[in-house]
Amino acid sequence: MATIAIRCTHSFLYNKESIMTTLTLTPGNDKKTGTAAADSINGLAGNDTVNYTGNKDGYRIVLEDSSQTWIVEDIDRRDGDEGSDRLSNIETLTFADGDYQPGTPTLSLSDVSLSEGQAGSRNAVFVFTLSGPAQIDVTLDYATVADTAEVGSDYQLAQGSLTIPKGQTSTKLPVSILGDTQLEPDESFRLVLSNVQGAELDTTEASAILLNDDLPSLSIQGITVPEGNTGSSRALLTVQLSEPVKQTVSVQYASSPTGTATANEDYTPVSGTLNFNPGDISKTIAIDIQGDTQLEKDESFRVQLTRPQNAQLDTTAGSASVVISNDDQINLTLSSNPASTFKAGQTVALTFSFSDIPKGFQASDIQVTGGTLAALQPDSNGKTYTARFTPVSNIDALTASLSVAAGSYTDAYGQPGQASNVL
Repeated sequence: MATIAIRCTHSFLYNKESIMTTLTLTPGNDKKTGTAAADSINGLAGNDTVNYTGNKDGYRIVLEDSSQTWIVEDIDRRDGDEGSDRLSNIETLTFADGDYQPGTPTLSLSDVSLSEGQAGSRNAVFVFTLSGPAQIDVTLDYATVADTAEVGSDYQLAQGSLTIPKGQTSTKLPVSILGDTQLEPDESFRLVLSNVQGAELDTTEASAILLNDDLPSLSIQGITVPEGNTGSSRALLTVQLSEPVKQTVSVQYASSPTGTATANEDYTPVSGTLNFNPGDISKTIAIDIQGDTQLEKDESFRVQLTRPQNAQLDTTAGSASVVISNDDQINLTLSSNPASTFKAGQTVALTFSFSDIPKGFQASDIQVTGGTLAALQPDSNGKTYTARFTPVSNIDALTASLSVAAGSYTDAYGQPGQASNVL
């Protein structure tokens, strides 16, 4: 490396035009200490250096776009005035507080995130990007540092040196990520940079986020509840996590009008969020069921799970049905005329009074002992039936009876009717 030492003596007055000294260095690697005035220096080929006596912040360094010439102006007159220099083909400026490369690009490093996988390995790829082409080779050292991820089980240790060749603007560094099937939070490690030469750092480190792709499943179990005749009762639905995990799990839920039950008449609509703390495996959703005395079919609605966090919905049990079982039955009362003890030879008029129109009621549904039944027929509204009962000739008061068993008939919706009293 040749060192050119040229000493020029200039005298100047403040606000007077400086004298420009033009210096052309030889092809090769040269070092030059400028004069105490304005210099124009062309380094030609090679890696050339110009020395300045002050700190870097005492100079203004700008690029003259038209000629691709660097202008270095002394803006700190306290240590003497070195003028305003024009530099061409100069690779390095040396100041009292360190070196600087004209056109030094800024080096940035971005965070990276990826799913960890369930087996084998994959690469987290860190991308190094320069703000412009490197004027010289950019070199740096790097090393991975653990955060929540563990070296050897979540990722492989990586450390070494890296070069972005002169003229290039980017390069990549792969770090091996190790897959597993463990339920765990997202984890991270850092890539830390040091000893950077040829570029200014935008950041000294970047993070790799390993996204956990091993998730527990959430399911909800259906239930059947009686509606009751008055007030309200509660349907309790269980939401189950397939296994306990180390992080908080949440899921939203809401009742859906899908089904035959009517919201705000048969049940009170619900919605909300269930939170599973670490270690929890089940939560309960409570829904108020409204009672009534109306004869009707069993009714139903659904409860749907949505938007799970740190879990996934079971593909076959992400929603459940709530069946409201109708417990309102037709009741039946038997009466006779005359209302007295059955006697031999006496024909008695029987009345079957239903609370609603029965379905499927016939003479064979009536259990008769000690006599015969005849002429069973409904009246015009269908809720009252009449018949005649004649005791056998040798009957006494203790052996004749009539009754209708529960379930012998149904209501219009197929619900079984109640048993009658016994005559």
